[in-house]
This record gives sequence, C-alpha cells and structure tokens, in this order.
Amino acid sequence: MVFQKSNPFPKSIFDNVAYGLRINRLVQSREELGGRIEASLKSAALWDEVKDRLHTSGARAVGAASSSVFCIARALAVEPEIVLMDEPASALDPIATQRIEELIYQLKSRYTIVIVTHNMQQAARVSDVTAFFWLGKLIECGRTNKIFTNPSEKLTEDYVREGSGNDCIRNSASRHFQDELEQLKARLLEMGASPRNRCACRSRVSSIATAI
Repeated sequence: MVFQKSNPFPKSIFDNVAYGLRINRLVQSREELGGRIEASLKSAALWDEVKDRLHTSGARAVGAASSSVFCIARALAVEPEIVLMDEPASALDPIATQRIEELIYQLKSRYTIVIVTHNMQQAARVSDVTAFFWLGKLIECGRTNKIFTNPSEKLTEDYVREGSGNDCIRNSASRHFQDELEQLKARLLEMGASPRNRCACRSRVSSIATAI
C-alpha cells in the first residue's frame, strides 16, 4: 500500500526498499536482495537518480518531490499482485503529480492498481475502471469512459456534472435522499392496512430524514 502522506522509514534507501523483502523472507542472498532492490527502483524510474546514494537516508536522498515515487518503489519490491494507493498525489504540485500519473500508467500493465482519489480528472486520466462510492455505499462501477460520459445512476450523473465541491455534494445528496424519502412515503400509503408495516416504514423514513 502507498499512503496519502509519503512515509519513508528513517533508514537508508537500500534498507527502505529491502524492508518488505527481509521481513517476509523473500530473498536467499545479499546478491538476490540487491537485484530485487535495483529492479524495483528501476520500475519506479528512480534508479538513475539514487543509485549512487543507496546508503543515504531515504527521506534526505530523494527529497519531498520524489518521496511518493520512492514509497511506490518500496511497495513494488515484494512483487505484489495488487497495489493500493490512497490519494498518492493529493499533496503534490502539478509536475510531481504528472510524474506519479505517468508511473501509474506504465505500471498498470504489470500490476492491478487501485487508487482512492477525490480528483475526478485524475480518475479519468489514469483509470480503466471507475467505482463511485457515496456515503460508504457503492453507487456504480464500470468502464471509466462510460462512468464519465453516460453513467447509469442519477447520483453518479449529478456528481460528475456538478463537480465535487461541498455545496454540490450536499445538494446532490439532499436530492438523492429526498427522492428516496418520497418513494418510502408512497410505499407507506400503499401498505396502509398493516400496523407492523406502518411502523417499519416510519422507522426507515426517520433514519433517512436523520441522514439528510
């Protein structure tokens, strides 16, 4: 996993990248360890930048702009099937963000990469499949092009069209829950004869009103 805030360990570049290999006992010799470290740094396009400073502190050697890439290299060393990235470019400037996105684009042919992001433009640029979550619920999942141009769900369409500002989120959420509230009220009228049904439906309506 690559976290939102890059977290190089207080160790050398070599020991940082070697950490996962060592604790999981994935290498048998110092030579194999060195080869895996070189391969992971090359995969992250960092080898040429740091190859002469492998025993310098990781945070000092790569600097703030490259620290996210460095943490990606550390994650790649164990050759994972899936790499989870939690907003890996949220705190970076546009140039560093572009570097991260280009790296993701190169790596996705070899790894399954799952990115958590609030940046819709970034999702559209780097992903093949997009899942839209709302208040902890999966609303829609599909090919990125379809999600952004012809979504199946109204809430997805509203979010993509209106953007991700707080006011837009609040207004769209209010409309979504208001629609569900009206549907439940109509259902309550249809079910009218049963006291048990009326009680259950009132409870559901109350919980939705509280959420709004």
